[in-house]
Amino acid sequence: MKWLKKMEKGLAVLLLQFWLPVFGIIAPGSAQEVENPKDPAYEEYRELAAMHQEEELFVQAREQSPPTIPEPSETQSESQSAAPPESSPVPTQENPAPQPSETPTDAAASGLPSIISSQTGINLRMEQALAGCGISLDKAMDLNYVLPQLYVVQSGIPIDSSVINPEVFLKKDLRIKGSGSQPQILIYHTHSQEAFADSVPGDTSQTIVGVGDKLASILHDTYGYNVLHHTGIYDMTDGKLDRDPAYSKALPELQKILAEYPSIELVIDLHRDGVREDLRLVTEVDGKQTARLMFFNGLCRNESGDIPDLIHPYREQNLAFSFQLMLEARAVKEDWPRFIYARPMRYNQHLGPVSALIEVGAQTNTVEEAMNAAEPLARIIDQVVGK
Repeated sequence: MKWLKKMEKGLAVLLLQFWLPVFGIIAPGSAQEVENPKDPAYEEYRELAAMHQEEELFVQAREQSPPTIPEPSETQSESQSAAPPESSPVPTQENPAPQPSETPTDAAASGLPSIISSQTGINLRMEQALAGCGISLDKAMDLNYVLPQLYVVQSGIPIDSSVINPEVFLKKDLRIKGSGSQPQILIYHTHSQEAFADSVPGDTSQTIVGVGDKLASILHDTYGYNVLHHTGIYDMTDGKLDRDPAYSKALPELQKILAEYPSIELVIDLHRDGVREDLRLVTEVDGKQTARLMFFNGLCRNESGDIPDLIHPYREQNLAFSFQLMLEARAVKEDWPRFIYARPMRYNQHLGPVSALIEVGAQTNTVEEAMNAAEPLARIIDQVVGK
């Protein structure tokens, strides 16, 4: 019986997440959820776990599908909802994700001067960012230091250097290689309806889409990137807010865009977070009240290890990008970035060689605070991917 199975599963989760840690018992190789005590929003992720149920959806989909058929991934789910997916499984043969070998990663091959230190092998920009953060290179390469300082990882996901490897991330050269005659950066919004505390209802310019407009303009006008801002709506059904199938709806459109513009090297899914109404994610940056940032990574990994059905050829690249952005953001101001939040599923981050899901503030921020984040966000993006 389904209700009995759910009850058994709930009791097992309770045992693993509460009673075992109470008695000091943690499964070998598992990772306890990493806490950032400086961030009051951390408790939000413990208290509102029901908002993030894509793993449960994945389990349900497996139970309902024959084992020989590729299973539905999180692209059929919504990171802030527990409702069942509505669309069919993502095709595995049509419009497959490009393989890493298709994108040049060697600077010399693209005529770019090397930015890798001949002495340490570390990206020189990251050495500068670490100096700005006040973090030594030894600490930055130590997973035991980095994990509690920079990450919040969903409880139970085993984390080791095969997944999060700071030394590898620090050595990555993630610069955009193309000339800019074609789109280089894609900005889109899986949740286009996300608004802010004082947003005027119906005014798109005062939602996360408006923040995306400003970010795209700054990246183009100030830093010279060719930016495509896609404003497709994926979280509405029949005129009503419906976030459940948003990632699934967005996937085929994103595939079309990337097929039409193979020049795109960076894909950004721009969001704002959802937190308790008494939380204010704001700090002062460049003399302005600015919404704080959170970087979000899908690991395609659960308590059993990597999820075989979730192919993610760019996981390391994506993790390196959020890691480098995090360091650059902390160099701007230590408390501007909140943390890198790592969860089991994929969130369409498998589509491009460098993909990021970035949360700008939350529903408790003002429009102005969110807009104020666009300029420093564009700056740190350029510091990571600029030539």
